[in-house]
Amino acid sequence: MIIFETQRLIARYWEPDKDAEQAFRIYSHPEVTRFIRAPKDIPINVDAQRDELMKKCAEYRHNDGTGYWPVLCVKRIIRVSESIIHVSRE
Repeated sequence: MIIFETQRLIARYWEPDKDAEQAFRIYSHPEVTRFIRAPKDIPINVDAQRDELMKKCAEYRHNDGTGYWPVLCVKRIIRVSESIIHVSRE
């Protein structure tokens, strides 16, 4: 479910089965998570990340949807000389 959308971005709720692998690539990196979680809380594999995302989705139902969401780039911007060309969704 989409939370908000701009011309170039979509913020949406997590879809654990769809997002677990990419989320694991991001949130298993200690430099990325240095200020948002303790090293002992970093997921150890994709399945652990999927479980964490499922818990986040359950939490959203109890806290009015506040939290962190995946943000997707829906349009690429290609710089050609001095002009910008918008490319449709990937």
